[in-house]
Amino acid sequence: MTRIRNIVIALLFSPFLYSQNPHKPDSLKKPQAQDIGPFHLGVRLNFIGKGMSDIQTGIKTTTGKDVVLSAGGGGFYEFDLGYNVNKSCDISFLVATSSSHLNPRLSNVPGSFTRTLFGGYISYIVPVTDRAFFNLSAGILYASNPVLDIDASQLKGGGHNIYSYNSALAPMAQIEYEKFGKKKFVSWSIGLQYYNVAYSVKSVTSNGTSVPVSALPSSFDIIKNMDGSTININIGISFHIKSEQKPPLRK
Repeated sequence: MTRIRNIVIALLFSPFLYSQNPHKPDSLKKPQAQDIGPFHLGVRLNFIGKGMSDIQTGIKTTTGKDVVLSAGGGGFYEFDLGYNVNKSCDISFLVATSSSHLNPRLSNVPGSFTRTLFGGYISYIVPVTDRAFFNLSAGILYASNPVLDIDASQLKGGGHNIYSYNSALAPMAQIEYEKFGKKKFVSWSIGLQYYNVAYSVKSVTSNGTSVPVSALPSSFDIIKNMDGSTININIGISFHIKSEQKPPLRK
């Protein structure tokens, strides 16, 4: 996983190196005047989401395969509101929901790890053409209400266990390629996102009965402290709103 993280970091910084390229054509060093509004509303979802580690649930399929679950990765749905400060800087705020499930999924054992993410990030804008940009971003997320819910009550000796975790901060970095339509009101994007977070268990219930965290055996240590670090490949669409008081900024 260390190698994967190093590759992600290298990709995240590649647009910055591009922007510093002294041999870049003059036509790409500064975009032409654009009628792009300073405010934007966006929606993003991931078509690839990978957690950095899996936990063994102790459940096996009928073929003997171990069932695992990751505290990272899974589905990711983001809504963001941003403001284009100037041609090189953008500030955005987001709220997102994310959930990962048992792998492989089982018809008689539902299981998931869910969390809500809030945060903000600042982007350095690297022009490629007058309608295409790289956005190199860094920020901080707040992972709220993380819950691991595995209902194995249909299995012999199984139970319905719910683990609630403390909310946690998650440093985040992403690289995004953004392309505007001809009218420059709508843009689409594809991006690589990475955030680092660890979850510590706060409370546990089994079949509706509270269980002291201290009573969990050492074999549950990986569940008591989970690595939720995630790599997402996201696609998105944004709507850019013009301001009557302020002219377009990406000029």
